[in-house]
Amino acid sequence: MTVVQLLNRFPVRSQQFIYNEIDELRARGLTVRVLTRKLTGSPVDGVRPLYVPARSAWRRVAGLAVDLTVLALRAPGPLVRMLRSLAAAPADSRADVVHAGRIFRSVAGGADLLHCQFATLAGEALWYRERGFFDCPVIVSLRGYDLTRRSAAGGVDWADLSTGVQRFLPVCRAFARDLADRGIPEERVSVHVTPLRVSSFACDRDRAASGGPVTLLSVGRLVEKKGFEYTIDAMRILRERGIEVTLTIVGDGPRLEALSSQISSAGLEASISVVPSLPHGELIERYHAHDLFVLHCVTAADGDREGIPNVLKEAMAASVPVVSTYHSGIPELVEHGVNGLLVAERDTTAFADAIASLVEDRDLRQRLARAGLERVREEYDIGPVSEQLISIYREIAG
Repeated sequence: MTVVQLLNRFPVRSQQFIYNEIDELRARGLTVRVLTRKLTGSPVDGVRPLYVPARSAWRRVAGLAVDLTVLALRAPGPLVRMLRSLAAAPADSRADVVHAGRIFRSVAGGADLLHCQFATLAGEALWYRERGFFDCPVIVSLRGYDLTRRSAAGGVDWADLSTGVQRFLPVCRAFARDLADRGIPEERVSVHVTPLRVSSFACDRDRAASGGPVTLLSVGRLVEKKGFEYTIDAMRILRERGIEVTLTIVGDGPRLEALSSQISSAGLEASISVVPSLPHGELIERYHAHDLFVLHCVTAADGDREGIPNVLKEAMAASVPVVSTYHSGIPELVEHGVNGLLVAERDTTAFADAIASLVEDRDLRQRLARAGLERVREEYDIGPVSEQLISIYREIAG
């Protein structure tokens, strides 16, 4: 079976989970071709960009001539249909559209299925399929902003997707309910969780025996829905109670300056450090070096929500007890009092209480950590989850 995966950008450090699943699918015998709208690094074997970086005028003309010649020889019908559609398009975009058609024809032509990794990519794929550049079924994953952020989801033609997409793969049941609210038939929705290779996070450190203050870790892009300001405020409350803990925040993003100012204003510079995003191997070492993982997710003002944050799964796989919020799909992973602790969004006092209860109770930390590891082994390990995806592929491709 040949599957094409359509991405928005490649590579993106925060999307390592997608690349891991592609590797697993290939290891299980599938041919996986990768298309990306934008290549953000050096060329990579097996990854084809739909669009090329800005070129000089003569290079654009030369490239357009090559693309038109190739399509005229190999796909004259789709080319004619595309050119008719381009009559009203801005002149400076036509060369890119033609080039993308050639790439779709080359990579997706003859494939058994095309898998869009975000809903925001599906409309583009359907446009090229409607004009005959490929004819395989299209399925789409829904991971968060593409379904919930108004500026992104509002740009998706859900009526078009509801007729053109063969299967929707939300990463959690909460998103499946969102799709139902958008009129997507239940029979065309299959929850497909984002997997991880649980064994790669194994840790043999005896956290209960470690000395010094309890160490907290939080990881994610510095954006509103990650709720870092609430975690920082919980640290302020803990300090006022005389509870000695430290917090490391790992991530980059637009809220760095505001968060740094909040830390400074609260006089927490000695207790909280913010470090840039890390390569995956170094991040695993951070999990192993900390006692608790905290992530206070909230619904952003623009509606943006998490599905199930991958960093929560990773912390649980590393046997780190977790504290988070009753947000979106998180309760599908974290069961309060069983394999982690949850509080209401934006309730910093309750968040501080939950952290304090784990700081003061090593046995509870160990019990939650063991249960968390068991949960991700049973429901999120990459082997069985990838087999489920292959079953969906086979069902759709026929």
